[in-house]
Amino acid sequence: MKKELVNVTGFVIDFILDSLTGIALIFMISPIVLNWFIHGDEDRYRWILSGPYPFNSFGGGPFQLWLHVALVIFGILIFAISRFIKIRRSSKGVRKGSVYFIAQIKINDIREYELYLKKCNGIFSSYSGEYLAVDSSPEILEGEWDYTRSIIIKFPDESELKNWYESEEYQEILKHRLKAADCDTIIVHGIK
Repeated sequence: MKKELVNVTGFVIDFILDSLTGIALIFMISPIVLNWFIHGDEDRYRWILSGPYPFNSFGGGPFQLWLHVALVIFGILIFAISRFIKIRRSSKGVRKGSVYFIAQIKINDIREYELYLKKCNGIFSSYSGEYLAVDSSPEILEGEWDYTRSIIIKFPDESELKNWYESEEYQEILKHRLKAADCDTIIVHGIK
């Protein structure tokens, strides 16, 4: 439910940012349209010049120049802000540098867990993952350790790890691990 809400919120924000980009482009080309409207037909030009204030100033040089400049600057400003936010949003939440998937696993059903093991290496290797440690009997320095296995997997970056974890083929076999064992898994970001 929370993930769906995040997806909908992200879609709405992206829609608003794309709409702002469109509005910015309209502002940037509006001086061309406005110039055509004012000077495109002589009768309309006379009508504008003889109209009430401030519309009679639209045909005048200085006011028209300032209006065009202001529209273009405003359009550029909106465009820059919307693009900046979009770029920040696309890079937000994905850190660069090595990322580690750490799993503490307490296996309850070895046969079910072996169904997971048969396929996980093939899927795992296609996502640039590298096993750093798989240990069934680590030395306990502090606290308690109530697991049958610890695993540390290194990925080049967070997006690659998430591509692996959220992939359809991994989700298909993940159900075997979750059925066979109690698991605590975390993502740890490297220093560099």
